[in-house]
Amino acid sequence: WNIGMSRWNNKKSYPEDFFTKVIENEFEDKNYINEFPLLKYSLDFAWPEKKKAIEIDGEQHQRFQEYRERDERKDLYAKEHGWEILRISWKEMFNNTKHHIEIAYNFIHDAT
Repeated sequence: WNIGMSRWNNKKSYPEDFFTKVIENEFEDKNYINEFPLLKYSLDFAWPEKKKAIEIDGEQHQRFQEYRERDERKDLYAKEHGWEILRISWKEMFNNTKHHIEIAYNFIHDAT
């Protein structure tokens, strides 16, 4: 089961809906695109002008080899085309929300 946006019903998953609200409430730079196409892949949350993306990974991304390998190919392709990707485990985001919001904010806003 794909926790991300369903291609069948075009509804965001709970983690994607949650993170959309995080961006809208916490981020200064709201110039992002959800499900940004990158070749045969899509980036969960992409800031094309910055060539930065945030991926919110459900448990299946750690549990299944197929997902890990696809994510590695996706990350490599993105890096080869000048993109930086921040991956955040949904479980970690859920368990330590403030910390991961800060990491994501700093990643997009180049804060240290």
